[in-house]
Amino acid sequence: LCVEDQIDIEDEKTLKELAKLPQYYNQLKNFKYNNLVSYQEKIELQLFDLPVPIIGYIDFNFEDVVVDLKTVQIMPKKPSNAHCRQMAIYSLMYPNKQMELFYMSPRECKIFSLSNDTLDYYKKEIETIVFKIQKFLSRSNDKNILAKNIQIMINGSGQNLWLTKQKKYGGFNAISIRKHNKYLESH
Repeated sequence: LCVEDQIDIEDEKTLKELAKLPQYYNQLKNFKYNNLVSYQEKIELQLFDLPVPIIGYIDFNFEDVVVDLKTVQIMPKKPSNAHCRQMAIYSLMYPNKQMELFYMSPRECKIFSLSNDTLDYYKKEIETIVFKIQKFLSRSNDKNILAKNIQIMINGSGQNLWLTKQKKYGGFNAISIRKHNKYLESH
């Protein structure tokens, strides 16, 4: 598979990461959840009349909590905005479950539980992003014209929207790069 996809598994970075796998494995003793319902569960949401679905894979879906496992080299003080948006999307599928990010570095782990206020904030941000995507896609039905306009969107957006090409749908995947984490809770 790696040869077919021309992925170099012998590069220095990959070898360093492979060497740390036993340390990550040792951190799994802190992953204490019960009543697993599913893992790597595919979800597909159609939001706000967006012409393409949002597709995601929930790492661990337990009876009362959805957990996404994040491996990092250095433990962050708070979860990234992208990870919070990801959990907000999962909460749309499972609104009655707690959403948790389980960050694991080679030396430690940390669980971030996202409050309903935090999830609501990121749901609104997702809605804004979706409307920006719709506005962008409404410019043309020609994917080549849209692709040429990506750079204009990035440079002219005041860095509120970052677009990357998404192969599966020939559309675009939007990621907001605004920063806001005032509602996050850590334990």
